[in-house]
Amino acid sequence: MTAILDQADSYILVAVLILCIWMLSKATDILVDEAISLSLDWGISELVIGATIVSLGTSLPELAVSILSALQGNSIVALGNVIGSTIVNTSFILGIGAIYGSIPVNRKTANKHALLSGLSLFLILSALPVFYSDGQGKIPQWIGFLLLLLSPLYFVWMLR
Repeated sequence: MTAILDQADSYILVAVLILCIWMLSKATDILVDEAISLSLDWGISELVIGATIVSLGTSLPELAVSILSALQGNSIVALGNVIGSTIVNTSFILGIGAIYGSIPVNRKTANKHALLSGLSLFLILSALPVFYSDGQGKIPQWIGFLLLLLSPLYFVWMLR
């Protein structure tokens, strides 16, 4: 793949980039429209659909990068990807969304998110000493299993 990119003309690469951005934009439009339709069909708020189903779909690239990085022994890239993605999603993406158009927030749903975000932060911070307790700075597998078990609880909590 690298050889193909090295041989390609710069104009072709720019054209492919523009085409990919356009396709991503169209796919995003479809995703948003279908998420809204799903929330109306199920009688669930759009915020809840966004925080569950849409967030799973948009998190798949981060998941792929984290898994590949960990498998290749670049665990710091996997950790940086998770932290960076969270920061970008909560500041840059939300900020641009708020500048582009107002973002209405349902108080009850926001309180649920605040509680769950606080609990998640507490879990991560309380687990930090465990990450370094073996002297190698590795996140134990049981923490991974615990986080995976807590994810369905988040979705159940949001859908109540």
